Amino acid sequence: MLGVALATIQQELGLSQTAAHWVVNAYLLAMTCLVALGGKLCDRISRRATASTGVGLFATASLIAGLAGDGGWVIGARAIQGTGAALMFPAAWAMVTRAFAAEERGHAFGIMVTISAVFMALGPFAGGLLVDHASWRWIFWINLPFCAAIIAMVLLAGPESADADDAATGTAAEPAAIGPLDLRGLFALLAGLTALVTALMEGPNWGWGSIWTLGLLALGLALMALFVTIERSRTLPLIDLDLLKIPTFTGGNLVFVAFQFNKITVFVFCALFLQDVMEFPAMTSGLIVLAGTVPTFFTSFLGGKAADRWGSRPPLLLALAINTAALVCVALAMALE
Repeated sequence: MLGVALATIQQELGLSQTAAHWVVNAYLLAMTCLVALGGKLCDRISRRATASTGVGLFATASLIAGLAGDGGWVIGARAIQGTGAALMFPAAWAMVTRAFAAEERGHAFGIMVTISAVFMALGPFAGGLLVDHASWRWIFWINLPFCAAIIAMVLLAGPESADADDAATGTAAEPAAIGPLDLRGLFALLAGLTALVTALMEGPNWGWGSIWTLGLLALGLALMALFVTIERSRTLPLIDLDLLKIPTFTGGNLVFVAFQFNKITVFVFCALFLQDVMEFPAMTSGLIVLAGTVPTFFTSFLGGKAADRWGSRPPLLLALAINTAALVCVALAMALE
């Protein structure tokens, strides 16, 4: 929803182009820095508690964002939303992973993504409808009843699910190794990414050769190097960097990066292009963006079934090829305008 509402938010609150981008990036930055912490909390506390806390934070931030009177409040609320999402997503994936055996997880994840695709498909259209006929504030407030329903379902669910693979074999899983949280690594990651993102976003305004831009870039790189050093020295790191030595793990994450890049490009920047350059109303922009989400409703389910039957590589390669061709077409269409 935010993509089709961002131009209106920018105009009504008098945001600069960079500040408008911070409305998007504050969420992504907070989620990126804290999602590993969310996974750790699932192991240390419980998946249900982590999920419900994340949803509660997301709901609170949605209320604040809708009440915001200036850009600073919206950006701050979006950062809190990202924090909530960083707790929700690891818990949700862990719940599904624990509930299904390995040979059923592709199908289960396909259903999960299909449900997500329904709301993702409705989001741009509903967001455009709310912006044109109510207020941009409702794109945040509409989250509240959904968040309340999710918290109720999580809390009213049965006890934490056992690992389906363990249930099938009759063995008990070894408890996860629990140790002190890697706070030094967390702070280094948070500060390093914040410095790098700030430098890249503000560089056009400050000048790429300015002391502020170069200083933040140097600080960010130094902190990220410190983060790697800290993680390699710990027995229980925040992020186990040795996982990157596993080709399937690294490949899967690169595919996810490509998917997220594609999604942000279409849902945010294409929506802004349609409104700012093409001068379409928010609802029309939402309908155009909707065209890119409807197929996900069908393909996510089929992709999960295909992964269970033939492995993950064939559907991933096909998806990457289709996304590449689609982005080339979008780029050519924009170049013609």
